[in-house]
Amino acid sequence: MVYLESFRYSPRSSFRTVVSGQRVPIELTSLGRAYLRALPQQEQIRELHVIAERRSRAWPQLEADIRASFTELETDGFCIVRWQPGVAAVAASILLPGLAPHALNMSIASSEPLPALRRTLGPWLLDLRRRCLADLEASLLPEN
Repeated sequence: MVYLESFRYSPRSSFRTVVSGQRVPIELTSLGRAYLRALPQQEQIRELHVIAERRSRAWPQLEADIRASFTELETDGFCIVRWQPGVAAVAASILLPGLAPHALNMSIASSEPLPALRRTLGPWLLDLRRRCLADLEASLLPEN
């Protein structure tokens, strides 16, 4: 996955600095999993096959983790993943007719258990997604 943009909630320095253009693993991150889930089925199958070949030793557990994230995305609208120590991230898919799928995520430096972070970060992310989608949809409407 490639970050298109990154914003900081707090100006305080962070040990993790994500910048535009930075790449993160599609299969390990909430951002990547939200994107994979949003792909058309044949494209998703193709991408999962590539990941399975690249990560063959870890694939059984990794596939289970990806499928669990897909279930979270379907039931809750977002998934939460901790792929680096001390960092948790939630992500949701962004789908608009006629455009390629995108994903939106929020990360936080925290070792708090994921269920607690899910209750906090999930609603924030879904609200941000709702506002982003409303703005994007409005900008795609034909001018009167």
